[in-house]
Amino acid sequence: MACLSPAPGVDDRELAAEAGALAAAGLPATAATTLGDLLTGAHPGRTDPATRSVYAPVGLPWQDLALSWLAHGQALKRGIGRRIDFLA
Repeated sequence: MACLSPAPGVDDRELAAEAGALAAAGLPATAATTLGDLLTGAHPGRTDPATRSVYAPVGLPWQDLALSWLAHGQALKRGIGRRIDFLA
C-alpha cells in the first residue's frame, strides 16, 4: 500500500525499495511510511482526497486476504461496489 503524496506508505520499506516502487515515483525508501504505522494510527495516511493510495501485493497472501476482507466489509457497510457471481 502506498499513499503517493505527500508521504507514501508501504508494508515493507526494503521490499518496496527492491521492487523499485518508490524509485519509480521518484522517492527515496526513507520517504515511506509502513503499512503498520498507517493501520495503528501512528501515521495519519491520506489527509487530502487528492492523495492516492495504491496497494500492490507482492507475495504476502495473508495480507491480501486481510485487506480484501476489510475492503469488502467497508463496501457492504457503505452500500457501494457491485456483486460478481464468479460461478455464473
